[in-house]
Amino acid sequence: MPIMWGLVFRSLPPQRIRYRKPRKSSPQSAVALANAISRVRENVEERRVKRRRVETKEACNAHMVASSVNDEIPACFKVYRWTKLAAKKPIFELDTIVSTSYAQVGQQNRMISDAWLRLYRCMDLVGRDVDKLHYVINAAESIQQKLEEVVGGGSMSNASTDLQTYFGCTVLDIVEIQPPPVSVTKGRAKRMKTGVEKVVEQQMHARMCHYYKQVTSHDSRNCPEKRN
Repeated sequence: MPIMWGLVFRSLPPQRIRYRKPRKSSPQSAVALANAISRVRENVEERRVKRRRVETKEACNAHMVASSVNDEIPACFKVYRWTKLAAKKPIFELDTIVSTSYAQVGQQNRMISDAWLRLYRCMDLVGRDVDKLHYVINAAESIQQKLEEVVGGGSMSNASTDLQTYFGCTVLDIVEIQPPPVSVTKGRAKRMKTGVEKVVEQQMHARMCHYYKQVTSHDSRNCPEKRN
């Protein structure tokens, strides 16, 4: 006969929960508890003091870093070879002359380099003084007007003339060297056709090329004019 577990569990008596009465505190345990509480308070206070010291130290370090970043090095400690202007010059200075045909070009490059160095030196002397900057701007405008009058019609140099002056040569009217043809690298590589295959392809029946409306041996899909 099967056992009815539900009836069995319901028939079990309920468990009794026993409660223990708290023990009476002795004077020694009260003293120990007070000592433990005082130690915990001392530890918490010590941690607070350490945290305040660390925060104060971090604030001082941040202030020192900010002050060191904002401050500048005194001018008496700045050496000229450490500044940006020490190596600020054009890069087309020629040390040696390869042949006599480039003698004039080398002299022009040296003069251009000297002119740039003088301009950089003037700007170095001006610095950030507003009066000196106005003086330099007015002088540059007067020089520009004189140069435009000498050149005639106020024609300014463009990029091509600057490159011709830099390289010492002129641009040719007829360009003989052209870029190489673009090779077709897409798709599967094919072998070279023999002469017999080329003749057979040429003897194929004529077809209408709808690309440029003529009767040829190809159609619009493989039209050579379309590829070009």
